[in-house]
Amino acid sequence: MSFSDDRLCRNCTKLDLQAIFNPDRFNGLPPIGSAQSYKTGWTEYVQHVGNWRPLTREERIGHYPPGIIPSCPFCDLVFSIGFNLDRYPMAEKEKVILAIPANLPYNLAVIDKGTSAERLSTGTSVFLLIMNPSKYNTLSAQYYGNTRTGGGWLTAWIRFAHREAPGSLISISSTAVLEPPQPLLDLPMQVRVLREESIDFGLIRSWIHLCEHHHDTCRTNPDWRTLPHFKLIDCESRRIINTDPGKRYRYVALSYVWGTAPPDKYTYPCLPDNLPPVIQDAMRATIKLGFRYIWIDRYCIWQDDSTHKMSQVERMDQIYGDAQLSIIAIGAKDPSYGLPGLSLGRTKHAPTTKRIGQQKFVTNFSHQWQLDQISRSKWSTRGWTFQETCLSRRRLYFSNYEVSFECHDMMCFEHLTRPLALEGSLEHHERPEWNLLNTPDGIWAILIKYCDRQLTYYTDRLAAVSGVLKKWSRVNPGCSSYWGVPIVASGWPEVGTTASKNAFLAGLGWEVGLEGKNYARLARFPSWSWVSQNGRTKFGHQGCFHLWPPNLVELTRYFDAEVFVETPRGEMVEWAKFYKDGGLDMSILQWTRYLHIECWSFQTGPIGYRQIKRSSGTAHDAMFYLPTTRKPSDGKGELALKFTPDFGYQDTFIGRDLTAICFAPLEHATCAIALDSIPGFTVRIGLLAFTRIEDMGSHESQIAENQPFSELPFASQRRRFRLG
Repeated sequence: MSFSDDRLCRNCTKLDLQAIFNPDRFNGLPPIGSAQSYKTGWTEYVQHVGNWRPLTREERIGHYPPGIIPSCPFCDLVFSIGFNLDRYPMAEKEKVILAIPANLPYNLAVIDKGTSAERLSTGTSVFLLIMNPSKYNTLSAQYYGNTRTGGGWLTAWIRFAHREAPGSLISISSTAVLEPPQPLLDLPMQVRVLREESIDFGLIRSWIHLCEHHHDTCRTNPDWRTLPHFKLIDCESRRIINTDPGKRYRYVALSYVWGTAPPDKYTYPCLPDNLPPVIQDAMRATIKLGFRYIWIDRYCIWQDDSTHKMSQVERMDQIYGDAQLSIIAIGAKDPSYGLPGLSLGRTKHAPTTKRIGQQKFVTNFSHQWQLDQISRSKWSTRGWTFQETCLSRRRLYFSNYEVSFECHDMMCFEHLTRPLALEGSLEHHERPEWNLLNTPDGIWAILIKYCDRQLTYYTDRLAAVSGVLKKWSRVNPGCSSYWGVPIVASGWPEVGTTASKNAFLAGLGWEVGLEGKNYARLARFPSWSWVSQNGRTKFGHQGCFHLWPPNLVELTRYFDAEVFVETPRGEMVEWAKFYKDGGLDMSILQWTRYLHIECWSFQTGPIGYRQIKRSSGTAHDAMFYLPTTRKPSDGKGELALKFTPDFGYQDTFIGRDLTAICFAPLEHATCAIALDSIPGFTVRIGLLAFTRIEDMGSHESQIAENQPFSELPFASQRRRFRLG
């Protein structure tokens, strides 16, 4: 097809667009990441096809007859991605044009991961990457000072350049017709034109079809169980139905931001007359995707019935896990905002298309735009939506830009013809919570991520993560939780009562992060659990279990504490009996907040306070510590026994003599929990652990040390405490 066009300006006419977009230039190159690609010069993949400078407005005025200033289609394409010389006269006027294989910035999804082509396909499409010469030279020197290509480095280079300058590509638009499911993987990587006013639901159905038929990891749990009192919305009749216990339904779930307004009143089985836009659009999308039923929490859970509500909240892992996919409204700040492409238009960063001769070109803002929409959305800051993301097998994101799809194996975007592989992608490493659930030690990082989320009602602190804890327990033998405290007992040779008890005690050794403006203790929850804090909590007395998972068998080797669980009737049950009788599987409605722990205790002496200067001298941190006449050392420097108070207790204990407990004798204990007495029981108020600190003057020199308390002159004794 011809590229000639009389509207091209004199500079663009000099470009041989037909040669530039000829995919034959990449014929015979080894696929990126293959052994042969390491022996191929990187300039074979990133081909400098010329320098180019668009005409300024003054040049265009002087070039054409008076009163006629035609628009150059190729200049318009480049201007649409940020290179506007009239707006930025000081910018570099000349640009570098690079031709790259269209699949280079992406990890393409394949059915058989064990196969790969020996050469790039003859049908490889061409993308243009347009950069400032200075940026091109800098990146070239930084990433390719040698001739070794390296598939991963080359892809990273393109992605980095793609994001920085300024994150856009130009390509010939795809005119391919998609017929599910196989043609998706046969198509060349090209850019599709997005329709601002509507969504291509046929394309989305092909994504779902491909996943359902080829991804074993995305299929439903074969051990399906009936969910009691489970309700769905029939999108055809627009009524709430009570599901048949013996029938397995194909349904969709909705994840969205609730907002602050209470849900409308309704009378079962009828929905409210005026449904919020996000609900109406989700129901429309469900039908267009080929489904009939949708689960929406505000209507499928009786909000005024605490028993029904808790029975469903405790099964969130099953509700979202059994759903065929979750519709995620990332553009909505509350239910009054609909889904873009349905009741709302899509205008944010819409691709620009221009026809040059007989070819249609399109600028592509890349899938990074969509991923940024997700990560920066209000939806991604909420506590309940974190759980919904972790538990969903397939996720369909609706943003102001486009619709995208994610499962355990691939990512799909409306503007791209080909699915992308999730494994090995930058996104796979930047958002790892979907995979952390599958490892016992992954729970430490998951809970830190969850703690950074916000909740409208902090009474939901445990409920909003209970589904995650339940799924993690189910897929990792030997793992469970109690009041949110992870019990990672999978590392013991034999998972039994002793292993679970010691793992539980290890989970009590958490500490809070930096104090925030609104951080406080949540009195609804037991003080010994991290859920009692409404800010970030870190596990391990060094706060680094999420970075360096501990060997809990070794860490708890000297534990000799005894644990008793108090029942609602005030009876004390030894941990061994509680564990064997299935206490960890009980509903949280049957739990009490009280533990009785028999362990070693000592008196701290007066707590001191000191401002710690950073080496820059511009900031100060407060440190609470125990002054001692004996200065312990680990051979590298002096140690201080640092006290990290829990939220709500800062500044309430300076100068006080506190009680602290250890789960091992002091000669083997490396951290201690500080307690305070209130009528009837004791509460946790902070954590004690050694910190090496040079003259107690530099913040940067504070290093948590795994040193035993035998270095300090404390007199300890065995005591029993009722913790609440």
